[in-house]
Amino acid sequence: LCLSAGIKCVSMSNFRAAFQYFTKGVSLLGSNAWQSQYSLCLELHNSVAEVSNTIGAHEQNFEHVEEVLAHARTFDDTLRARAAKVHAIGGSGEFHEALHEGLSILEQL
Repeated sequence: LCLSAGIKCVSMSNFRAAFQYFTKGVSLLGSNAWQSQYSLCLELHNSVAEVSNTIGAHEQNFEHVEEVLAHARTFDDTLRARAAKVHAIGGSGEFHEALHEGLSILEQL
């Protein structure tokens, strides 16, 4: 339900509310959610990472990116999180680091 509400908020450009819904959804996940609800976990964490960039919450971005990187089953499953990380790094003014991170991702494709 939190995922659906967050997606609806994003479609209406209400990014702060979307962030709240996505983070609430993450907080409701159980301790073994990555094993039992992998797709939901991946979607919620990716969504928080992406939306956090739009509201300037870069620390939350990095937390959720790391969560995805730690639990993703495939490299492809990490691409949204990795792209969100590049955006966060660039958004914080670290353009050289963002470029380096982006090129590192491209080398792995």
